[in-house]
Amino acid sequence: MIHSSMRMIQRLFIIAIAALTSVLLVTATTHTEEATPLWAHVPSTISPEWGDYLLQKGKGRHRRVPAPDDIVGWRDLRNPA
Repeated sequence: MIHSSMRMIQRLFIIAIAALTSVLLVTATTHTEEATPLWAHVPSTISPEWGDYLLQKGKGRHRRVPAPDDIVGWRDLRNPA
């Protein structure tokens, strides 16, 4: 009985550590959203005209994607006001 309760405590501790790690990873990625996104960089080998075109195509990628069952959210994303 004592052995099984110790095993359960160990499992709960491992689950708590895993949950804390995932929260820290999400928090760390939230702080990097202020950095320049990778799509905003155009190499010097690309012509200025195409660079402007590619930059325009990349705008709006910072928006959040609606949930899979959020029909109104997907409609609003497809047809912005």
